[in-house]
Amino acid sequence: MFEAFVLVCLWGVPESSESCQQLQDLRGPYRTEQECRERIIGMTLDIKENWSAVYPKGYRCHEFITTNKQFT
Repeated sequence: MFEAFVLVCLWGVPESSESCQQLQDLRGPYRTEQECRERIIGMTLDIKENWSAVYPKGYRCHEFITTNKQFT
């Protein structure tokens, strides 16, 4: 399982931890890395279309590990 993340930064500002932020997809996780990458493409298009103040700087598909632990 994979989770999708996109790093966005503000236009016209030096890149730093204050001007960039990681966005996490809320629809996943996805079964395959390919499905995750397809979701990232969709997220990137949405960002470009709806947020004129930021630009996508990077992305990643992080392996999501589930556990079957039971808490008491």
